[in-house]
Amino acid sequence: MAGLCEGGNEPPGSLKDNKIFLNKERVQQRRVLTEEKLDEVGARLGHSPCKSLRRLAQEVNIFKTSAYVAAKLLKLKPYRLTVVHGL
Repeated sequence: MAGLCEGGNEPPGSLKDNKIFLNKERVQQRRVLTEEKLDEVGARLGHSPCKSLRRLAQEVNIFKTSAYVAAKLLKLKPYRLTVVHGL
């Protein structure tokens, strides 16, 4: 009994038969943060560092991951204040 991993038993239309599909390159558009967006992110995080990245992304009109990358490029870290009760 032949195993499933052995060659030659591929159904027609499988990925190995579709050489056009395998040779096709992915075209991905790269979007970069502009200097204006970086300046705006820096100004907003400098003004209120307790702001979440989600809110920051909404205000600057960029994606959340772009806001994260911009904050990392500017070496800024948004933070939340935590209250510690003394005993």
